[in-house]
Amino acid sequence: MSTAEESLEPTVHKDWLERASDFLNPILVKETRQALKSRAFVSVFLLMLIASWLISSIGVLYVYGPDLSYAAAGRSFFTAFYTVLSIAVFIVVPQGAFRSIQSERDLQTFEMLTITTLSPRKIIWGKWWSAAVQTVVYYAAIAPFMVFTNLLRGISLPFIAFVLIWSFIGSVSLAMVAITFSTFTKQRQAFGLLQFLLVMPLITSLISILSFMAQLIGEELPFDDPKFWLVQVIVLSLLIPAFVLFRQIATANLTFEGANRSTGIRISCFLLLLISLGWLLMFADPSYLPTFLGLSSASIPLEMVITWMVTIGIWLWLVGLFTTTEDDRLSRRVRQEVPRRMVTRLLVLPFYPGGGRGFLYFVMSVLIFVGSACYLISISTGPIHEKQQSQLMVVGIASYLLFYIGLTSFLGRAIRKVGSDLHAAHARVLGILVGSAGVIGPFLFVFWDPLFPQTMPWLMITNPFTSCYKLVSDAGTAPPLTAIIVMGALGLLLNVKNLILGIREFLTTSPEAPAATATLAV
Repeated sequence: MSTAEESLEPTVHKDWLERASDFLNPILVKETRQALKSRAFVSVFLLMLIASWLISSIGVLYVYGPDLSYAAAGRSFFTAFYTVLSIAVFIVVPQGAFRSIQSERDLQTFEMLTITTLSPRKIIWGKWWSAAVQTVVYYAAIAPFMVFTNLLRGISLPFIAFVLIWSFIGSVSLAMVAITFSTFTKQRQAFGLLQFLLVMPLITSLISILSFMAQLIGEELPFDDPKFWLVQVIVLSLLIPAFVLFRQIATANLTFEGANRSTGIRISCFLLLLISLGWLLMFADPSYLPTFLGLSSASIPLEMVITWMVTIGIWLWLVGLFTTTEDDRLSRRVRQEVPRRMVTRLLVLPFYPGGGRGFLYFVMSVLIFVGSACYLISISTGPIHEKQQSQLMVVGIASYLLFYIGLTSFLGRAIRKVGSDLHAAHARVLGILVGSAGVIGPFLFVFWDPLFPQTMPWLMITNPFTSCYKLVSDAGTAPPLTAIIVMGALGLLLNVKNLILGIREFLTTSPEAPAATATLAV
């Protein structure tokens, strides 16, 4: 090409903002442009400004009037402004994030995204970052009004900053939850049902947050107390892995079946379990905590430990319901990801896909739960005989978990052998039905004999809640603990063969995809 021809070519000079956008997530750029130009966003933004202007005008001119210079009006104005902000960031932003995935399907552009170089993780991140940018824009609209309330007395700048930061964290967390919900189905009718089911929790969360704020704003927060900041660290340490868990679930729902969709979810669930038990152990034995916190003796009562143990037990049942019902076969793509070193394989074995390996993961989590719970109960504050009964209750919870999850895993494999169109989702529904029958079934005998729980307590053995409660409160009317342990052993025995096969397959498999060259040659 000659010099004259080169001089005729147009020269494009990008400004710094355009050059910076080249490094951003393409979904973020697309979603942000669409959102900022949409009527819904512009309407909400203008309504927030109008509402803030009306609150300021009406409050200054009619509510306080000349007394504004002498009254501590900052709290009232801040509450009003915060209500406007909460509606936008706790309702509008999560709903917009929820609709983002379905809008791609409605416009028939989601298939185009999946065939590009963008991975499902980048798609989820782009949708979430777009929701975060919208939250920042809403903050820019009303945050100056909220900061201005500091000049009206009655509220401090640290309090305002604290509330705004936690509100932002809550908003973006709800946005990730909404995005995760939107990936559960591809059907438009089911999507409408999910949207309805999401609206009610969002409204309930908004009401709860506003009620909590009404109580919090009348108190002085102890910003100089180390225990106050310890609470914030605890909440964040649980919120971050929960956020990662929802992101992993959303990514797995958009990933094709042959890929590894389980490892990230299992690691996130395991971290949540360890962090929860770790904080409980630290507070039950404050010698693990720094001395400047002033916790020198056991400060967790036995009742609180029992409540946490029951909550963790329900969490383990939900985790086991998903991990033990997966297909046992490793796909070729997953086999390529298997570590070559045997020591590494042994370490990561429970976290790889497969029902047998999932059952090993579940048993490992239950053993950690039992050991931590028994230790927590032994060092908690309470009578010795109640501690002993509580430890028996923990053994009962573990046995029920092994029984119901083991039975679910066994039935899931059985129904998959019956028909090829039956998969993990059907096994999980069956597990929920089996668990519900075990809890509700014994109460049907009440119509036959209202006194049967006292006359025939063994009939309540399938109900883990009633049986475990009686093990703590009244061991005389509780079902025999030995029978409950036998149920747990039965659930374990039903899956021993599948567990061994899952371990053997993972330890003996080759990292390369088997017979890939031969298949291509054919």
